[in-house]
Amino acid sequence: GATSTVGWVTSGMQSCTVSSTDIPGFTAQNASYTNVNGVAITPALSETARVDLTCRTFGGGTRTASTTITVQ
Repeated sequence: GATSTVGWVTSGMQSCTVSSTDIPGFTAQNASYTNVNGVAITPALSETARVDLTCRTFGGGTRTASTTITVQ
């Protein structure tokens, strides 16, 4: 039932958004936060959750990365 901190550092990106289909409200909470380097804090978690980072390049492309937060 603890929160988790997710951080990212990118290079060559114009904007990034963090989201999760597993954590209710997390995507909406961070929708306006588009920093290319940043930190997001999840609400208290009771089960494993996937978090996705989607970034737009200066050339108009998209890059994605994901991580899984495991609750022990």
